[in-house]
Amino acid sequence: MKIAVGSILIIIMFSFSCSPKNSKEAEGADNLSDKDTQLFLPEGFAMEGDSIILPSFEFEVSLSQKAEKKIATTKETIIVRAYLSGNPKDSTTSPMIDEMGEVNLGSPEIQLRKPGVARFKGVKISKKGYELLGDKDFQVLINVFSGRKSSDMNLIECEIFQEPLTVARKGGHVLKGKLIGEE
Repeated sequence: MKIAVGSILIIIMFSFSCSPKNSKEAEGADNLSDKDTQLFLPEGFAMEGDSIILPSFEFEVSLSQKAEKKIATTKETIIVRAYLSGNPKDSTTSPMIDEMGEVNLGSPEIQLRKPGVARFKGVKISKKGYELLGDKDFQVLINVFSGRKSSDMNLIECEIFQEPLTVARKGGHVLKGKLIGEE
């Protein structure tokens, strides 16, 4: 009997020594919290706190001679605004989802004193907003208008750009404009 009891004790001791010492260790890496997981970001993107820094993108604004002259003589400015948005992955409710049902990621703008290149560099969007997106290659809508320094009215009309961010990043985009009402 002593041998059988000794064998049972060895088996019990062995089974306890192979199991984790506490339940937190048993959970391990299989049950990572949101804080422990990293969001996958495409090349060129970077995390900074609760924000995501986008890779830079740029647009050239080209105006007719009349529009360029009017901007210069009135000391008007040119606003190049980027509306960043995309469709949510599910029908969740969030203050970041606008009345059109899209995730609004922001609308950074560049102000130019004359026609030229507007570089969007270091633009930050919310990590929470990015996580809401169904397609991470969200839309970039570029709209160009006068800065309303010399008039309450917009003075110019320009082509728009609306494509996914991957297309915006490729560069070479020229948005042509003229005075409103110019033939």
